[in-house]
Order: sequence, then C-alpha cells, then structure tokens
Amino acid sequence: MKRPTQDKTKVSIDEKAPDPGRLLKDPAALPGIVRALIKYSERQLGAKNNRRRAIDRAWNESARQDAQQRKSTAFEIRDRLVQQDPTLRLPRKDSELARHIQMQWPNRKRPSLRHIRRWLTEK
Repeated sequence: MKRPTQDKTKVSIDEKAPDPGRLLKDPAALPGIVRALIKYSERQLGAKNNRRRAIDRAWNESARQDAQQRKSTAFEIRDRLVQQDPTLRLPRKDSELARHIQMQWPNRKRPSLRHIRRWLTEK
C-alpha cells in the first residue's frame, strides 16, 4: 500500500480583518448593532461601578466611624496621661506614651502600638 503524499496545496487569503483599533476610533465605521452594543455595555459598566462605589462607601463609613471613636478614646487617655506626667509631651516620648495608652485602654479590643503612634503623630 502506498503512503499518502503530503498535501502541498497553497492557500492565499486576500481579505483582511478590519483593524480593531481603527474601528474603535471611528465609531461611524461600525455597524449599527455593534454601536448599540458598545453603548449598552458602557452604560452597564457605569452602573455597576456606581453601585460598587456606593456599597464600598457604605461599608467604609461604619469602619471610619469606629476608627474615629477609637482615636478619640486614645486622645482622651493621652490628655489624662500628659496631665499626670508632662514629660510624656516631649517629642521623643511617642513610643512610651503609646505604650501607656495601650495599657490604659478599656477592655475592648486594644489597638496596636503602631496605630496609636500614627494617631499621635498626625497633624
């Protein structure tokens, strides 16, 4: 039995696909249905992004309020400690003051020393 010979047919394609970059730059060149689809998807994406931003804002608002409450608690403790020991007001006493604040913190979840130091150095 003979082996089949390798097909040596040459095919040439004369038609080229349109350049997608040019099509998007010139919307008039797009068919009507494609333009409508692009417009629809842009609206959908915009609505989705707006909805996501609103949800993020709502979630972050409660966290922001909690952080602000914890920060005000830290400042109240700081004021009390500085009245007792005025040397804690000195610039190089931030870490020591933060440790004292952390020790004086109420029974709720204590913030880390890093957070307290950041709150103290804010301007």
